[in-house]
Amino acid sequence: MILAWIQKTFGAADRRPTGDRSGTFVYVRCARCKEAIRVRIDPANDLAQEFDGKGDTPVGYSTTKGVVGRNCFRTISLTIRYDRGRREIGREIEGGEFISEEEYASLAGESRAG
Repeated sequence: MILAWIQKTFGAADRRPTGDRSGTFVYVRCARCKEAIRVRIDPANDLAQEFDGKGDTPVGYSTTKGVVGRNCFRTISLTIRYDRGRREIGREIEGGEFISEEEYASLAGESRAG
């Protein structure tokens, strides 16, 4: 019972970094230096409404981020599109590639050890 309360209160079961309850993360790798980078997206502040011109109700949302790693200064541009329910429906990237959370953890661990 106490463990459940601690997990609920402090988010121990939450996979997000400590203290971050609203953000979601995508993981990218720079095409040039191969650095793995975690990118935070805040659904409350980072999403722009998209309209189809037929009314005032948004048909979806999108976010565009310019990401720069620590190893080089090349900008990675990513765009993620969402439907009305803020569920991801597409993503694009220039200057890098999307990777999984597991790949990120593996690559980030390698760069810290090396």
